[in-house]
Amino acid sequence: AAAGVLAAEGGNANQNSLKPLDSHLFHSLNKISPPIVLPDQTRALYTTSRYDPEKNKSFSFLSLLDTVSGESTQLTPEMEGERISSPMWLNENTAGYVFKGALYQHNLQPNINGTLFYNTTVGISSATYRAATGQLFFLADVYSDGNISSVAGYKEKEKNRTDSAQVFDNLWARHWNKWMTPVKANLFSVKVPLAENGGLGQAAREVNLMQGLAPSVDPLLRWEAEGYAVSSDGQHAAYVVRSPSPDLSWSTNVDIYLVPCNGSGQSELLTEAYKGAASNPVFSADGSALAWLQMETPGY
Repeated sequence: AAAGVLAAEGGNANQNSLKPLDSHLFHSLNKISPPIVLPDQTRALYTTSRYDPEKNKSFSFLSLLDTVSGESTQLTPEMEGERISSPMWLNENTAGYVFKGALYQHNLQPNINGTLFYNTTVGISSATYRAATGQLFFLADVYSDGNISSVAGYKEKEKNRTDSAQVFDNLWARHWNKWMTPVKANLFSVKVPLAENGGLGQAAREVNLMQGLAPSVDPLLRWEAEGYAVSSDGQHAAYVVRSPSPDLSWSTNVDIYLVPCNGSGQSELLTEAYKGAASNPVFSADGSALAWLQMETPGY
């Protein structure tokens, strides 16, 4: 039997409302992000993205869900190009989201653009906010010194190179569709307190929470964050990194480290007893415990 999707109108499903599920229809279906729910569980933020095969363009928007009534309100106009991501609650009346590498804040009024608040020269991704400590967390691509402020200088040097040769002293030269480069994603926090008007105050200087890790001899094999979680009280972060080694192509060793969110202490390795891949760290509601998925037996 041919695959089909239900396109029911008014809640009435019948045989005529089925359409063949071809590649065009599959990629044009709306894709919903996981909801970010307020602590009182009355409202949730989520993003919707879709691809238009006729225009060969992607579109996305931010929405607000009333979990009591089930009513959904579109907050932003449909954005073309790069996806809206990282929906977050800055406070109970202000939403935040990332678009084109910058953080925007939104006052929950329907169909209006958010206000640009936080932007860097490198762009941010996978952002989250903890109102308890007034801290924003995100991933950003940086060079070996781990500083966002120096990325522009490194890029200028690369642009002025007279050759494009690259020497690889390891087998980890390419991963899927990405060549290994000196640029790696690191986990950052930045103090962004709430202002008196309910918005966000002036951002402080970013802190690289991975700076305490041992330096790597090969700049192409440095530590790179593959994901992270932050406790609800904003005191600790757990991040996922693949340990750098010359045989990364054959190794499944991916670790999880725990670090204070204010950058005051060293990262603590939690998965030293395992050589398989660790992933998906999740804090308990009170921040006192951490769970994650663990490959117990290493190897492919």
